[in-house]
Amino acid sequence: MTDKTPRSHNHRRARSRGRFRALVLVVPTAAAVAVAGVALGLPGPGLDTPFESAGGPTRHDVPTAVQPHDRPAAAPSALPPAQPRRSGPTLSTAPRPVTSSATEVGEPGRTRTPEAQAGPSTVSRVVPAAAVSQTATKARVRQKSSPARKAASDGKAATFRVASFNTLGASHTGPRSQRPRFATGATRTPWAVQLLDDADITVAGLQEFQPPQIQVFNRVANGWRAWPGLGTRAGVNSIAWRTSTWHRVETHTLDIPYFGGRPVPMPYVLLRHVATGQLVWFANFHNPADAHGPAQRWRNEAVRREVALVNRLHANGTPVVVTGDFNDRDAFFCPFARGAGVASADGSRLTSTGCRLAPRPGVDWIVGTRDTDFADFHRLRRNLVARTSDHPLVWARATVH
Repeated sequence: MTDKTPRSHNHRRARSRGRFRALVLVVPTAAAVAVAGVALGLPGPGLDTPFESAGGPTRHDVPTAVQPHDRPAAAPSALPPAQPRRSGPTLSTAPRPVTSSATEVGEPGRTRTPEAQAGPSTVSRVVPAAAVSQTATKARVRQKSSPARKAASDGKAATFRVASFNTLGASHTGPRSQRPRFATGATRTPWAVQLLDDADITVAGLQEFQPPQIQVFNRVANGWRAWPGLGTRAGVNSIAWRTSTWHRVETHTLDIPYFGGRPVPMPYVLLRHVATGQLVWFANFHNPADAHGPAQRWRNEAVRREVALVNRLHANGTPVVVTGDFNDRDAFFCPFARGAGVASADGSRLTSTGCRLAPRPGVDWIVGTRDTDFADFHRLRRNLVARTSDHPLVWARATVH
């Protein structure tokens, strides 16, 4: 009996040690399996729960990157107030373009025209941001021009140079952008002013004209006025004119569907030609590109509203000139020409057999009502234009009656 008791006790101790060793082996083995599972890409239990509950996308729900070009600048939390224009030198260090008379690839010459010599430069009164309350919504224009206004300039033709220029928004260029080869918007704006001056432009429709560019324009564009300019969303598509050649009479905006159909106010203004007293309506638009998915339906709706605007403004015979980046060729011009009876500065027009486009039409257009004659059309892409924007500078000489 005494010999069995110790053996039984030793036997129980041996069995306990065996169970302990088994437990120790199980724990690291489970950890090893978990580590191996992660290494092989297998999700562990509850791995996605905190991410999903925090509002993040589930696995494989990764948003697709989009191209930023033609995307409107993010609206600042507080838009800067309208600021008075300050005069300054047009350019100090920007390179000069090579001059040429070619209509497609050259740069404009510097021959001064009578409309550029109408008188000394003046500074326009700043239009307060409240002026944008005149915005016409949908395709509705708030008022027609009165017969009395038209009668004041009957029989007097005015000749001037008009341009359309997508200035390539500041948010699209500079370091770490998708267009890093371009300088910043602030650097490129004096070049844009130089291009307008060199071509003797007196009125221009500017697209992608974002606040950093407007601020520089206000400093360096001596003798120019841009509306709406700073202080409003509509400023990104502004109309600029030489104050020595044109006096502002009325300013308005029209809502145009942009990305996803979101309405964006775009400007139209009534200007009086100083030398002749001729009144002319100018409108400037930027119809949406396909940068955020197919936008043809919104471009079609935009053209419908733009046609309705031109017809209303032209009802009493006041000439209407339209500039813009319409992101379409025949899909823009042909319905616009049929609906509003306009012709294009590049020679595109309606004929007895239908709609005839000029050779190699672009998406940047200048069109006018039937009382507008165009000549000396240019679509410039090289030299300083190519450093300033990814769009051509489009301009022509217009005579309105």
